[in-house]
Amino acid sequence: MPAMFRFDPAARACQAEREQLGAERIFSLLPDAQAAESRCLWFEFEAGESDDARFAKALDRF
Repeated sequence: MPAMFRFDPAARACQAEREQLGAERIFSLLPDAQAAESRCLWFEFEAGESDDARFAKALDRF
């Protein structure tokens, strides 16, 4: 996360919304089957539902 977002509560507040919009944009470019699978993986990552998702979230914090 760039330094400016760390200290800007308004920017941090809409980060999840920006990420969701970006993910949906990418998914819309994929064939339907790939988009559905990618959405499932994205939701799993966001929820931290599995060991893999928790590991990916830990890496994402770097």
